[in-house]
Amino acid sequence: VADSSDARMATMQGLVDDLKLVELQTVFNIGMMRGMIEARNAAAPEDYSMSQENAEKMVEQTRAGLQEHLTEQVPVMLYFAYREVESEKLQEYVDLQHSQALRWTNQAMIDAMAHTFEAAAAKVPKVYQARLQKSET
Repeated sequence: VADSSDARMATMQGLVDDLKLVELQTVFNIGMMRGMIEARNAAAPEDYSMSQENAEKMVEQTRAGLQEHLTEQVPVMLYFAYREVESEKLQEYVDLQHSQALRWTNQAMIDAMAHTFEAAAAKVPKVYQARLQKSET
């Protein structure tokens, strides 16, 4: 039983790698964090805004912590999520996700999300100012 559990966990790790789940979750969280930092800086008095240097430091510390935590936790989460999926069916899914086309697609999804979050975070101050001016009229 331990050998089959170890093999299944190795399968989950391969699936995490092919789906790029750690990178996907990291990009999502970092993107949201950047948006929140921009929103805070737009809404707070200038004396209380976060410098770009401090924001980058916070982002990098968060990224490192997330990657470490997610690398350990995501395979276990998949192991639990797929616990009742028959090995043959799971292997079909794993093989599909391991294909070059889907690995490319999974990376393209991460790249698109990162770009979208970056663009959205950059718009936050402008949108905030426009809404603030609108509410004052």
